[in-house]
Amino acid sequence: MKPPGSFRTIAITKASPPAPRPCAAPSIPSISITTVGKLEILKLRDDYKKQEGGNFSLQKFHDEMLRHGMPPIRLLREIMLKDRAAWDQVL
Repeated sequence: MKPPGSFRTIAITKASPPAPRPCAAPSIPSISITTVGKLEILKLRDDYKKQEGGNFSLQKFHDEMLRHGMPPIRLLREIMLKDRAAWDQVL
């Protein structure tokens, strides 16, 4: 009696490719975009802190920033900062 298939045939047909593994780390471009955005917000916070002086509070900055939705940081600088010279100094 002949076996149903040789070992090689069974091994090749029974094997399945490994399942793709999800990538734990984001891609390099998304890291750099995220980092630039963070740095822009930190710069805006520092400039806003200089402008407000003793009246600055992180809660006030946070509320003011979120009150305007999600415009580009450059537009937030125009809205939040009174000094026109500081508007273009995003980073």
